[in-house]
Amino acid sequence: MISGWWLARVVLVIVAVGLAMSAASRVQADHRAEHAPALPTSYNGGLTVDGVPVPDGLKLLARVDGYESSPVITSGGRYERLVVQPDQSDIGKTVTFHLDGVQANEMDVFSPGKSGPNYTRLIFDLTFP
Repeated sequence: MISGWWLARVVLVIVAVGLAMSAASRVQADHRAEHAPALPTSYNGGLTVDGVPVPDGLKLLARVDGYESSPVITSGGRYERLVVQPDQSDIGKTVTFHLDGVQANEMDVFSPGKSGPNYTRLIFDLTFP
């Protein structure tokens, strides 16, 4: 037969394990929410270097903190559908744009879904030194 003292210890251990698991679950949920992808923003616009449209075939990408977008290829002095979708934790951080490694003069602040539903066009012309 189990004495009252041992039973109390077993119950205490079960409660402590339950509380620890609950706290760990909340931490994991918070971590997942913070690192879940934000709604994307899609940029489009003209590209110039010293006032001259950039040539075709160059790679343009965006960076937000440690995030880097997939590159798009320039055509006709323009870029289309540069999709930026960092984590929720990057909301409000600076977006920089890079053309074959050269940073644009313009920057933006990441706001999820800024381009609207279904990637409606956000015109954002970029100039490079």
